[in-house]
Amino acid sequence: MSEDLVKFSLPAEFILSRVVPTPDEMVYGYRHGWIDDEGAVRVAEAELLAGMAIPAAIEELALLLRDHRFRVADLMRAAADELSADEGLSRCEAPERVWLYLALDWLYEHRGDFVEPLGVIEMIYADFDYPEEIEGLIRFMPARQPGAVVGRDGIVQRWRDYLARRAGEYSVRRSSK
Repeated sequence: MSEDLVKFSLPAEFILSRVVPTPDEMVYGYRHGWIDDEGAVRVAEAELLAGMAIPAAIEELALLLRDHRFRVADLMRAAADELSADEGLSRCEAPERVWLYLALDWLYEHRGDFVEPLGVIEMIYADFDYPEEIEGLIRFMPARQPGAVVGRDGIVQRWRDYLARRAGEYSVRRSSK
């Protein structure tokens, strides 16, 4: 990820309504500021409840008492170390992908709060090191398919289509809460 351009963290309720991130997705999101301490605890709880194979540090995080929330950063570092060292834990090939989807979905839901949401998409595009899968959402990029609707309306339609595809992909990992 390049130097972070977009700075907003996503509420745990929003995240868990779309997907229960895997442990390495959660570590990635925490390291890049997409989720805060409280959100990390909530996601760890959801991972534990979902029966995921999780590092001991994430289990400890899920069971962390409110008075010990100062330990979240240390436990997240320990989880990252455990994930790197333990090949028995499920690893995700591209942990940033879920955060790209979540950031774009959150932005779509809150687009009225931004003066230029399409400009924010371009910053997210840069934050995630220019992923090819969202090039059709970038104003200065040509539409990827011949005959595709161009301009703002075309971009918004492609944005909705992207979100619908990813929502379907992640629907099996939604929180039951």
